[in-house]
Amino acid sequence: MLQKKISWKVLVLANFLKTATSMMIQKVLLDKYKNKIDQKSIDEQLQKAQEQYDGKDKVEQLFKNNKDLHLINIKDGLKVKSCSNID
Repeated sequence: MLQKKISWKVLVLANFLKTATSMMIQKVLLDKYKNKIDQKSIDEQLQKAQEQYDGKDKVEQLFKNNKDLHLINIKDGLKVKSCSNID
C-alpha cells in the first residue's frame, strides 16, 4: 500500500513539473517572438477551428463545458506553434 501511495505522489509531482516546464517554455517563446508572430494568421487559424465546430457559439459552449479549454489558451497554443516557423 505504501508503494502505491508513493507512486501516486511521484506521478502527481512529475505531472506538475511537466506542466510547469511547458508553461515556462511557452512564456519564453511568446516573450521572445511576440513581435514576429503573425497575429492575422493566428486569427485565421482560430476562425477555421471555430468553423470546424459549427461556429463561434458552439466553441463557446465547448469552453463552458470544459474548464480546461479557454480561448486564450488556444490562441497561445497557436502562437507557440507558429514560433517553430520563425527564423
